[in-house]
Amino acid sequence: MAANSYTGTWTLDSSDNFDEFMKAIGVGEEMRKIGNAAKPTFEILQDSDRFTWTTVTEVGEHTNSFTIDKQVEEIVMDGTKKMTTYTWNGPKLEAVYDYQGQPVVISREVQGDVMTAVLTVGDVICTRQYKRQN
Repeated sequence: MAANSYTGTWTLDSSDNFDEFMKAIGVGEEMRKIGNAAKPTFEILQDSDRFTWTTVTEVGEHTNSFTIDKQVEEIVMDGTKKMTTYTWNGPKLEAVYDYQGQPVVISREVQGDVMTAVLTVGDVICTRQYKRQN
């Protein structure tokens, strides 16, 4: 398990290449506009290997729960369902799901009050940083 706790409220601080990532996973133009304008906040509750993850944006709020090493059906903000598996990769929390036969990997790591998320599909890489709110 990771040494750092993910529990807390995290607000998007910076984002690089998010539009290209959304294109690569099939998000339409209108939803990409909304996604690019959104400044999401994550409210995370971690209890060992069990997580409850609430995403809050200007458009709405959505909650998913998962346990490490168990596949879970998730519904993302645009209503799309996907089967995701979360694992520990050293100190990183990794989420992996399939998009049209290719893996999508979202790797998150907490260092102090910064959570860095690296989103990868094919050769497209997006990096987003979040700051923990006090």
